[in-house]
Amino acid sequence: MRFDVPEEFVKVLEEIEREVSPRRIIKWLEWASQNPNEAKHIAEAYKRLGRSGRHEFVICLLIGNTPDHALESAVDEDSEYRKKRSVLSKLIADAKKGGFKFRLPNGVECTVKRDDEEYRFNFTVAGEEISVIHSKRGLLYALEMWMKGEAPRHCEETIIYKGKIYGSLSNIGLILLKAIEENMKPEVLLAVNI
Repeated sequence: MRFDVPEEFVKVLEEIEREVSPRRIIKWLEWASQNPNEAKHIAEAYKRLGRSGRHEFVICLLIGNTPDHALESAVDEDSEYRKKRSVLSKLIADAKKGGFKFRLPNGVECTVKRDDEEYRFNFTVAGEEISVIHSKRGLLYALEMWMKGEAPRHCEETIIYKGKIYGSLSNIGLILLKAIEENMKPEVLLAVNI
């Protein structure tokens, strides 16, 4: 069996060969020999992808997508990730200066400020302030979830309400997170749920 495949495409396959079976490599080599211009285009576009896009490309190939469809999905993923990183960079810069402000879809306002290595998300909920402290490590996930209007789940964060500190997984902590998500006065939810 002989394949006439663009060298650039072969290099892409060499980069991912440890993650896929030889049978799939042969399948993609066949595809590339039948579509040499498209294979060359994919190889050039693959070089421009970031880590997130390259990962998506490999995943798409592993689940059976053709290289052209895998590239399309990888470019979308890469673009989305770059947008998220851009917003995160703005948050980090503005949080140092005086605060990064955004509004949840439900109308709750939030200002993020930096405290040492932590970020304090200050929410104004029905006139009350609830603060949620997030570490730098989970900041992108936290920001992404809050911008969707959802409290980040499975994060052991600290919540401050009326000067008292609660764990985000405690009963009161969960109720306070729900108050933010639903834009409801915290006392009302606390009275109903306790």
